[in-house]
Order: sequence, then C-alpha cells, then structure tokens
Amino acid sequence: MMPHRFWVFLALPVAMLAGSGAVLALEYAQKHGAFIYWLVMLVVLVGVYSTSVVPKYAVETSMWPPGVSWTSNEQVGGYVKLGALPANTKVFSFCGNEDLVNGMNLFGYSWVKEVRDYKSHSIKDSSEANYEFLKRYGYQYAVIDTTCLKINTEEEVAAKLDALSMDSRFQPMQALSGNAFYVFRIS
Repeated sequence: MMPHRFWVFLALPVAMLAGSGAVLALEYAQKHGAFIYWLVMLVVLVGVYSTSVVPKYAVETSMWPPGVSWTSNEQVGGYVKLGALPANTKVFSFCGNEDLVNGMNLFGYSWVKEVRDYKSHSIKDSSEANYEFLKRYGYQYAVIDTTCLKINTEEEVAAKLDALSMDSRFQPMQALSGNAFYVFRIS
C-alpha cells in the first residue's frame, strides 16, 4: 500500500499546505497591524528554521555509514589498499562478497557456485584445505575482514588468523592489512 518513496510523495502536498497556511496567516496578520504581522512572520521563520534547517544540517554533516555491503570504515580502507595490487589479481575473501573484490578492479569468482559454497565453511576448514582450494582456482591473495565476525565467532576468526599466520604458504601482507582487515599472499 505504501510506495518505496512514500515520504517524498507525502512531502509535496504537506509543503503546499504549509506554504498556503503561512500565506493565509500572514495575510490575516497584515490586516491586524504591523506588530501582529511581524510576530506571525517571526513564528513562520522560526518554524521553518527549526523543522528544515536544523534537521538538514544535522543529517548532511553527520558521519554516514560506509554502505550496505560494508561492515566498517576499516573494511572499506582495507579494500581501498587492495587497489594497489595489479588489475585482475585473484583475491579470495574468506567471508566477504566477491563483488567487493571485483569492485576494486581485482578478480574473484562470484559467479562460481563452488566458490560461494566454500565460503560458508572456509573459516572452519584447515589451512591445508584452504590452500588446496585457493590454488585450484589460482588465487594469489586471501582476505579476512570484519564480515567474518558477522557469521563466525571471534574465537573462530582468531584461530583462522593464527593458523594462516603459522602456515608458510600464507604470507601476511602488513602493507595491505590493518586492525580489521588481514591480507595473506598465497605462495
């Protein structure tokens, strides 16, 4: 019953009614003297200021979240750092959407069902199994980011980070990593 942009459609008639009401109030006040006119004008201006200017300023100057696909600003920064890699570098995100990788001019197999299915248990899998799967698809880098905390426990993510750090086939890339974003080069 309510369209997607309901408030946009509702705002048009409300703005017209408010404008008409303000004009009628000012016309009425003008007939009753200058003091009443300026008093009504002040009420209208204060009303417009408090209901339009203050909320718009608050919304426009506030810190907005990074977006629907992103979980934190650190994650966004990590993927931006990945942009330093050569174009079409194959990057596997353990928990994140491959489209985030593809959006950074890198390469992920977002359309391959086996890759999508593997993500569901890749954190719980052994580093040996991770390595074999990633090598089968020719991945050069692997990413663990804050998306993993949405679908796994902190302990599981920490255990995976430790396991990959201890495995010599996964080399941590300090220049590309951060507090909430870890990149490993696959040898």
